[in-house]
Amino acid sequence: MAPQNDDDINELSYGDSRDNENYHEEGAAFDKKHKKVIDDTSNLGPKLVDALKGRGADQDEQPPTKKMKTRNGAAKPTSINKRGISATVCDDVDDDDIMKLKKEGNVHYVPTSAMTGVESNITRLCAAISGQIYDASSIDDFNLNCGDLQIKCEIIMFDTHNKLEVTSPPFVVVVMGKTMICGWRGSSTLMDWIMDVAFAPVASSRWIKSAKSVRAQGGYCALIESDLSLHEDFLIKNIKDRGIEDLVMTGHSLAGGLAQVAHLSIAGSRANRYSPWSDRALKNLNVRSVAFSAPMTTLNLDRANDPVSVSFVNDVGSNMCNIIYECDPVPRFYANVSFIYALMENAIPQIAGGIPIPRMFRSMFGVQKKIANVLSSAIKSQGDLIKVAEYYRHIGKIIYYEDDQSKPVTYIDKGFHHTKPKGSTQNLFYDLKYKPSDDVIGTATTNHLFLVKGPGLAYGLKKPEEKKK
Repeated sequence: MAPQNDDDINELSYGDSRDNENYHEEGAAFDKKHKKVIDDTSNLGPKLVDALKGRGADQDEQPPTKKMKTRNGAAKPTSINKRGISATVCDDVDDDDIMKLKKEGNVHYVPTSAMTGVESNITRLCAAISGQIYDASSIDDFNLNCGDLQIKCEIIMFDTHNKLEVTSPPFVVVVMGKTMICGWRGSSTLMDWIMDVAFAPVASSRWIKSAKSVRAQGGYCALIESDLSLHEDFLIKNIKDRGIEDLVMTGHSLAGGLAQVAHLSIAGSRANRYSPWSDRALKNLNVRSVAFSAPMTTLNLDRANDPVSVSFVNDVGSNMCNIIYECDPVPRFYANVSFIYALMENAIPQIAGGIPIPRMFRSMFGVQKKIANVLSSAIKSQGDLIKVAEYYRHIGKIIYYEDDQSKPVTYIDKGFHHTKPKGSTQNLFYDLKYKPSDDVIGTATTNHLFLVKGPGLAYGLKKPEEKKK
């Protein structure tokens, strides 16, 4: 039976365990599922070689394929038929509850507070922060106040990390009424991308006493620990002095992952009676995160035998959401390997089509096969690494837009190891399959940036000509 409301969805978030017949973290069922992933992925090597065959340097260019357009003119993937799943807006959401947008380039609906845990104007403020911070080098570069949305806020800190900006994403703190929002910049530098792939799961002293089985993305943990160490006293002082009731972490892409890890870290600190973040020190503070297009950041190593860790993850997840758009690949990292495989399979002919290969390549005895074998062996040799990736999961709600005109829908992620029971109508994250595109890279980029730069849910973004000044 489908979840009836958001409370039910939160309850389901970490409700399955290894002794459940539909959850297989080890044993024959898991091994079979994992083996299929490795076999499918290793076949990408031969497929790439096949696509390269016959691509001579003097070969005529392929005629451009027709691209569909969204309302804002961005490239839209060529879609297969509508999914045959019961993905409906949560029952407690209707047309009167969802704030409608009509401006060009925006989504038509904003998630309700029942979905995100914050008012709709806070969601839009988070999106604006996440989008504008990409082009900001000082506080003056932000344009966050908006009378139409009843948003009047104050930026109380912006740390670009100065000489370290290329290795440490800028960090901003915004206050509106009794709400404080902490935001980070998403991936912009080479080091940011390195942090994205540094997914070694690590523990933290901030939550280890509350949840000994919980791990989070290592690269993000390092960045968050640095920012909290630098700015913790400032944040806590302002929370007390201003009577802050809601602390919201936000960001897009990598920064969405940082927001979730910051949320996890502060939630762990609040359970420590000696921490300045403790419930005793900050009695009336609610900690939340509203991320956009974030990858998976968290895993629990013992979901069956560690109820304390399960409870901690459930508590954090109930106040966490990740808003995603269409077939954005980033939220599928790291565990949704079947989605990533489908995208790569779709991309291979397009990538190969742009690589000039001499015609003699076809006559070089055994070369193609050797290349295919090398690629396949390289993938198979990383089977253990892929297995670690498969343990990651979105622990909060996933708020999904199928396109810019659709209402947002809430999904939950029970993980790679969960097998959906026959007849179940739950909205599970793995129900959202990859849709082929005739421009894989362009479509993926558009989908990834749309919610904060489309402008999607954001506002106040600089126009291209303004950025050059």
